[in-house]
Amino acid sequence: TQTLCQNSIPTNLTVTTTGSSVITYQWYSNTTASNSGGTAISGATTATYTPITSVGGTKYYYVVVTGPCGSATSNVSTVVVNDIPTVTLTGTPVNLCYSASSQPLYINYSTVTNSPTTFTLVSGGNPVVIDAPMTASPLVVTVPAGTAVGTYTAVLTLKNANGCVSADNTFTVNINALPSAPVVSSASVTNTCPSLTVNLTSLVTSATPSGGSIYYKTTNSPTGTDVVTPTAVGNGTYYIYYSNSAGCYSSETSVTVTITNCPPTVSSIS
Repeated sequence: TQTLCQNSIPTNLTVTTTGSSVITYQWYSNTTASNSGGTAISGATTATYTPITSVGGTKYYYVVVTGPCGSATSNVSTVVVNDIPTVTLTGTPVNLCYSASSQPLYINYSTVTNSPTTFTLVSGGNPVVIDAPMTASPLVVTVPAGTAVGTYTAVLTLKNANGCVSADNTFTVNINALPSAPVVSSASVTNTCPSLTVNLTSLVTSATPSGGSIYYKTTNSPTGTDVVTPTAVGNGTYYIYYSNSAGCYSSETSVTVTITNCPPTVSSIS
């Protein structure tokens, strides 16, 4: 008996005979451990036969040799072929933004077969091996801090409890550059009387990245609370961000606004 993984190289089956000279050989495959009732294998007519490993399952092989005085049937040889795991990836390529800190990479998939229990991700020659059942998408891998901007070819392979390894599943990971932070004419401003507000938008002197946007926030986060009316803000510190066409955010540019009281004005005297 030999146990193999799908598409691996088997040990050849070879028959030896005694007695009169053999005239013909015919190999048979069977679904039961019997040397009768099998199916003749087309073209398998020599003393050696190479079992097929492209399909998973258990097959039983035997050979009938024929000489001038009759035929003889061999014993049965068992070949067990274990299926390799497979996966269907979705949501690729994967796009990330540059980060000075480590960040997760999510590998989404829709179907997985043959019970893989570990996966190996190779990117830039560095394998990442995680022992985990693939029961729920996505797989999560940590991208090292400061991974350079660029395009990476990632290779995902799976391994199951039988030790069978999948074919390579190749996909692209893009690490996108961050836009530059907005440039402002002043980081600390006061109102100009008689106005009791400040126009944040008028302070920005740099151009919004092509395909991107500008954000005005009341908290130090590009996804934080929006400034309701950036053209008329009161006392406080505000944070301005850019995004680019890849959806990456810049670092913040902060502006502190101080509102001073304006003296009363006289409109007319009567």
